[in-house]
Amino acid sequence: MYSSEQMTDSDSPAERSEQAPEEKRTEPISNGRYVYCLVHITDQSEQIAVTGIGDSEITIIEHKDIGAIVHHCEELYDTDDLTQLKQWLLAHQRVVDEANQSYGTPLPIRFDTIFEEGDSSVKRWIESHYDRLQEELSRLKNRSEYRVHLFSVPSKFEKQIKTEDAELQRLQQQQQDSAAGKRFLLEKKYDNRLRELKQDRQSELKEELLENISPLVEEIVEQESQSSLQDDTVPEDKERITRVAVLADESQETALGDQLDEFVERDGIEIRFTGPWAPYTFSPELG
Repeated sequence: MYSSEQMTDSDSPAERSEQAPEEKRTEPISNGRYVYCLVHITDQSEQIAVTGIGDSEITIIEHKDIGAIVHHCEELYDTDDLTQLKQWLLAHQRVVDEANQSYGTPLPIRFDTIFEEGDSSVKRWIESHYDRLQEELSRLKNRSEYRVHLFSVPSKFEKQIKTEDAELQRLQQQQQDSAAGKRFLLEKKYDNRLRELKQDRQSELKEELLENISPLVEEIVEQESQSSLQDDTVPEDKERITRVAVLADESQETALGDQLDEFVERDGIEIRFTGPWAPYTFSPELG
C-alpha cells in the first residue's frame, strides 16, 4: 500500500480517515488500485454514477458484504501544484459523497492511498481487517458529518461590545477630554480592553454553541486548521470564531439546524451549517 505525503490537512479527506504507511516513490505502480472509501454492500445498492480523479472510471471490489470504491492507476497523485492538488482532492471528495448517496455511510480512505497487485490485493486487505471494518461501518450507519461555522461581523460585533461596556465608554470620554500625550495612552488602554472583551465574548459564544448542540450529536471535533472541503471559506467581511465538525444521526439534522437558529438572530453573529458529509473527521485509523 502506498500513500502520497502531500496533504497534512487535519480535517480533510486526506487526513482523518484511513491512515496508511507512507512511502515516497517515483517509479510506476504495478496494476494499482486507488481506493476512495469502503462501503456496505446490499441488494439495494446503486452503482456510482460519477467519474473519479482525472475522469477515471469507478469500479467496486467486493469481499463478502464490504466493497472498496476504486479506480485503476499507475502512479501516485503527487504534485507541488496546489491548484492541481485541490482538483484531485475535490474529485476524491465527490466520489466519496456519491458513495454516501448510493450505499449509505462510507468509511472514507485517505487521499492517494493505492494498492498494488490489482483487485486481489484489496480483497486480501479487506479480509484481514474484516471484523474491524464491519464494526466501524455499523458504528457509522445512518450517521453523517456536519460542519458548524461560527462567524462574527467585526463592525457589528465590536459595536455591540462598546455599547454594553461602561469602562469602554468611560475611556472613550476621557480621550476626548485629554491632551495628545495622555490621549495616546488612553487609546492603547481602550484598544487593549476592546480586544480582551472580544476574546472573552468569542470564548463565551463558542462554549455556548458547544453546550447547545452537544445533546443532539454523538461526537464533536473542534477544527482550527484550513480544510479542503468545499464548505470551508471565510467571507472577507467576517472573522471565524470557531468551526466544529459533528457526527450525528441523520434524523437529528433538522433539530440541529433549529438549535443553531438562535445564533443567527444575534447582532454581529452568523452561523454556517453544512452537510451532510461523509464522516471524514470521524473515520478510524486502521493501519
